Amino acid sequence: GSPGYRSLAIGINADSLATWFMAAVAPSLHGLPLVLDVRVDDQDETHRMLRDGDVAGCVSTRATPVQGCRAAALGRMVYRLYATPAFARRHFPDGVTAAAVDGAPALIYNRKDRVLHRLLKSQLAVRGDGFPRHYLPSSEKFVDWILAGLAYGMLPELQALPLTAQGLLIDLLPGAVVDVALYWHCWGVATESLDMLTQALVAGGRRSLEPAGDGAV
Repeated sequence: GSPGYRSLAIGINADSLATWFMAAVAPSLHGLPLVLDVRVDDQDETHRMLRDGDVAGCVSTRATPVQGCRAAALGRMVYRLYATPAFARRHFPDGVTAAAVDGAPALIYNRKDRVLHRLLKSQLAVRGDGFPRHYLPSSEKFVDWILAGLAYGMLPELQALPLTAQGLLIDLLPGAVVDVALYWHCWGVATESLDMLTQALVAGGRRSLEPAGDGAV
């Protein structure tokens, strides 16, 4: 008879799911009787699921493994600030300034998402939450919202490159990036399916993401 399928619960951030994750796990899913129970949350929250035993592995921004778990660096997801050319002409005629930010609708994934805040603080010394913003907790719709000219926002370079190449989006602050280092954490107890998934994810992350850059291997 056919082998029974094993289910593995894993936690992942939405931007990884929208960009590199599927291509990375595909070889394992073709090669193993494995089904995934994918749970999506902020990259800082997935760690909690692992710690609480809700998932066998997670993609997280934390480098330090939970007790009894192992961790591997996947690479860095690079975020830049994007909008349509028309949005930029209307809202940022003199470039992205602290004053212009007060009058332009931003797009943020949810209240845990601080990537735009980090950029505005580092580049423009804009602090706090005074600027107008939409919240839209969907990576797929997030990019559509920006493409529709409804807001400006941070996107993974991986997702935005084909759109900037077509002239549909522009990088509003060339040279300004926010790097988010990603790590794969999983239970220390080895099983064939978890090991194969781990190898595939680490290889896939390293193919798609920027090198870790902090000496992690």
